[in-house]
Amino acid sequence: MSKIEYTRRASSLWVVMEHRPWLLLGALIWLGLAIGRIQYVWWTLKVESIHAVQTGALGTPLKPEDRDIAAEDLQGITTILQTEKAAPRRKDLPVSPTLIVPLLDVLAEAPCDTREVRVGRERRCLRYKEVFKDCAECPEMVVVEGGQVMEGSPTNEVGRSINEGPQHKVTIHAYFAVARYETTFDEWDSCVTAGGCEHSPNDRGWGRARHPIIGVSWLDVQQYLIWLFKRTGLRYRLLTEAEWEYAARAGTMTAFSTGETITGDDANFDARYTYGDGQQGEYRNRTTRVGTFKPNAFGLYDMHGNVWEWVQDCWHKDYTAAPEEGTAWLNKCNEHARVLRGGSWVDAARNLRSAFRSRNVPEYRGPTVGFRVARPLD
Repeated sequence: MSKIEYTRRASSLWVVMEHRPWLLLGALIWLGLAIGRIQYVWWTLKVESIHAVQTGALGTPLKPEDRDIAAEDLQGITTILQTEKAAPRRKDLPVSPTLIVPLLDVLAEAPCDTREVRVGRERRCLRYKEVFKDCAECPEMVVVEGGQVMEGSPTNEVGRSINEGPQHKVTIHAYFAVARYETTFDEWDSCVTAGGCEHSPNDRGWGRARHPIIGVSWLDVQQYLIWLFKRTGLRYRLLTEAEWEYAARAGTMTAFSTGETITGDDANFDARYTYGDGQQGEYRNRTTRVGTFKPNAFGLYDMHGNVWEWVQDCWHKDYTAAPEEGTAWLNKCNEHARVLRGGSWVDAARNLRSAFRSRNVPEYRGPTVGFRVARPLD
């Protein structure tokens, strides 16, 4: 294009703009809006990036070393943004709208581990290790997934009794719920107050409230289970012996869920008597509040010690012909007795082993005996 033609075109454009000033005004407004939009998006991204560096993706403070790494990433992002702002945008590329994606609630977005089941008066999708309650007075329940367990003890386990064998595989096919804690005085007293339970045990001065119930027989427990059914319409029960050992082991095959030994820092028992390489500890001479010690890998507390726990099965001298499906073993009982598991505050560590079995008549009430409940998820 010659200089004369360029001058003519520029003059013509100026004449048009002079006679039509609204075109010039519109162009200036459009240019201002475009620049403002670019600056808004850039500063929004910068502020959000700084916030992410300071708080972490889920609002949790980052460690200093993580904050330094994130700051370097932010500097890189800022450089890219500045480069993109300076570079002209190609008109042949599509422009995507800016999306603001909220953070996801990981638990809410996770798939169901169970089909929808009754929880109180509603139906819910439950997940492994989720905690729930069916009523205000009901025990807190933990969702436990099914699986396999070698019930019983190997022949070389220290303290083993012959009734802990033969060791055999048990398969639990479905998810089920187990009480997070041993049943407490608060929970039992609710049943007594409502007229569902006749027996009101003495706490021996150790405390009621969140202490585990003591002095209740296997027969007393049946009244509590019936009361829970009337209160919720849901079938609560005792754990089967196989379910109890599966829940106590929580994926382990050692003598305890804590490993090859256990100490007074792990559970409430007579820790003056050690097991394996365990350290000697305190003998508290009474129950402790539920949840005092750390839970096992399934989120269950006091599976070792505090109080013995009644289970559903009647007593058999060993596991010969025991069920392989985790169901209660109720036929061909050797004695008029029910199984107890877990050991108590008065026992030595040997009796707290995951495989250890004890028994008593269903009418027995004692200061070392309590229970925890379970319920199916169907």
